[in-house]
Amino acid sequence: MFNGCLSLDNINGLEGLTEIEELEFRRCGLLKDLSALASCPNIKRVDLAECSSLETVDGLKYCKTLEVIDIGECGSLKSLKGLSNLVNNKLLDLRNCKSLKTLEGIENLQGLTWVSLEGCESLENIDELSGLKNLSAIGSDSQYDLTIRRTGVNNINALSTMKQLEKL
Repeated sequence: MFNGCLSLDNINGLEGLTEIEELEFRRCGLLKDLSALASCPNIKRVDLAECSSLETVDGLKYCKTLEVIDIGECGSLKSLKGLSNLVNNKLLDLRNCKSLKTLEGIENLQGLTWVSLEGCESLENIDELSGLKNLSAIGSDSQYDLTIRRTGVNNINALSTMKQLEKL
């Protein structure tokens, strides 16, 4: 666990840790590059919350076993394209990713059951959620509440295809 390592700017020391399943780099304010995670193929849970310099999650594309991703409070995050092949992902926390304009990259996450979008002020729409058949909740604190508050979403047309949502 690396929590609050404000000067940590790379994670190259992870190379070769092929058996590691959980990583926490919460509040590592200078961390930008996740490419070292390519050598950690068995990761199931990663916590990158409050990594304020993180702009992309491209380094996660090699972590095909990821089930839980917390990238909430990453205010500089602009792209989720690195998540596009993570079919095992179940939980995705994007709360307060204020620079995120699109959800492009999560449209193929067929295992996704819960996503938090609270506080994504620049987010323009939620169209990428429409094909996620296992998504049962979009929330903040509860897995059963739909919460799309404090976002820039200007249409919710995608909700009409999401028959599996349990509560609105």
